[in-house]
Amino acid sequence: MVQSIEFTQIEMKVMEGLQVGNEC
Repeated sequence: MVQSIEFTQIEMKVMEGLQVGNEC
């Protein structure tokens, strides 16, 4: 469970990074 939660947080950060990159 802990690993899946950490993976989800990392995935969210990656998605946010992609959105910011697209905006730039």
